[in-house]
Amino acid sequence: MAPPKPEQPFDFDAYMAWEETQEERHEFVAGEVFAMSGGSDAHYTILGNTYSLLKAALRGSRCRAFIAGMKLHIEAADAALYPDVFATCDSRDDAASASHAKGHACAAMNQSRRLPPNEKVDRRTR
Repeated sequence: MAPPKPEQPFDFDAYMAWEETQEERHEFVAGEVFAMSGGSDAHYTILGNTYSLLKAALRGSRCRAFIAGMKLHIEAADAALYPDVFATCDSRDDAASASHAKGHACAAMNQSRRLPPNEKVDRRTR
């Protein structure tokens, strides 16, 4: 499904509301919306292993690890991305308002996946 063509620029709040109604995941960068593609067996194996290691390393701390399905809102870049794995230690990410997008990651990682539709976004934002 193509993203809506709003009369005003598509802002973060409009993106979040729209994204909730979509079957597929989309990333948001400076008013533009990009459909996410799937990954390979190797990609998800690396993703799972990395998440497991990060989660184990954070055990006993107040930090939490998240995997591909959680959005990361990067306010300074006007972006909402789906990193493969990221961690946050900030109590603001525990609030109910942060249940669909965290905004204070202390570390994030994406396995390089240079697919043509996302290549421009990958180079600009990751």
